[in-house]
Parts: sequence; structure tokens; C-alpha cells
Amino acid sequence: MSVSGAALTTPFGASGTAIHGLGGCVRVLSDGPDSKQRMATLRQLWARCLQPESCNQEAPVISLGSIPDDGPTFWERTTQQITAELIGQQAGKLLMLHAGGLCNPETGASVVYVAPSRTGKTTLTLSLSGRFGYLSDETIALDEQLHILG
Repeated sequence: MSVSGAALTTPFGASGTAIHGLGGCVRVLSDGPDSKQRMATLRQLWARCLQPESCNQEAPVISLGSIPDDGPTFWERTTQQITAELIGQQAGKLLMLHAGGLCNPETGASVVYVAPSRTGKTTLTLSLSGRFGYLSDETIALDEQLHILG
């Protein structure tokens, strides 16, 4: 799916998109003078998780306007809020690991590495993500059949 095809418009005039991850969905909306640029950046950062046509209208909504914009940490906070919402939707339903993961982009074969905080999961993931598909550097979810949910 193209990133430009991921937009949705609400009755309130805010632009938005739907993000899927860990088997859940969250709608992200933005309004205000910089909403187009914010949505473009969000769609770029979350391009592999955009599937607005399959996110129902009852999915939780995160408003970018509710996240304090102090510059450099805005997108980190946004990612944390989206991830926390997706994790919350699946709590008790999936096996969630504090882990990193990469996949072979051609075969889908994946590797997951579990480790405590500050031991290098993010560094390893970012170092290898140019050659392999990025799954996560924070949370990996497995369903009952032990399939990885991104």
C-alpha cells in the first residue's frame, strides 16, 4: 500500500491514519496548522503498519495534539503512546516479550532476541535493520501458534 493511500478524514476535519501492530489497531488524528506535515511524518515512520481500510471506527484514537511538542522527543513520545495502546489492547491475549526482532524480507524467516533493558537490543536492531526487515526493538508479541505479530 502506498503511504499516500493511508489517509482518512474525520467529520471534525482532522487528517488521520490507522496503525496496526501486535494484532491491534489505533487511529491517529492530527489537527492544526502543522497537521499535514505531522501526518506525513507519522505515515513515513509507521509506513509498514498502515492499513486504514481494516481499522474499525470503534478503534481507540490518539490525537497528536494531545502529545506535548517539545521538539526532539515528540516522535519518541508519539511512538510510545501508540505502542502502549497496541500493547494494552492485547494484554492477556498474546505472549509479549521485551525483545527485539528482525526478519528476512524475502522469506519472512525471523529472529527474536530477548534481553534486559540497556543490553543492546536497540543497537543490534538498528545496526542490522538495513539488511533485514525491522520487527521491533522493544516488544515482540506471539500468538497461540507462536506466530510473531508485528
